Amino acid sequence: MMKALALIPLLLVGAAQAAPLKTISKFQFGENWPFTREEVMINCREGNALWVINPSTLMSYPLNDVAAEQAKAQKIKVTDLSVIILKRSDNAEKQMDITPVIEAAEALCGEK
Repeated sequence: MMKALALIPLLLVGAAQAAPLKTISKFQFGENWPFTREEVMINCREGNALWVINPSTLMSYPLNDVAAEQAKAQKIKVTDLSVIILKRSDNAEKQMDITPVIEAAEALCGEK
């Protein structure tokens, strides 16, 4: 019984340190939706590393340089974000702007 009670604070600390995670969708962004998926998850990890996660595959995509460096240093398998970014309808050579998604992910950094 005492061991179980001793674990409770550890579990609470672990939960408090969990990275904020939010699901965003095409419905929220309308015509400015930049991804090939209808919805993705975004999160902010240690050091303000911003990530996009495909909820159906759980593949992580670095959203900023901090995340890319962390992935490289920790030898985490990631895929380049360009794989899931749509091309612009007015210029097929350019990708959609991901600035609104970056801003939404940055807002999560303040929720830690």
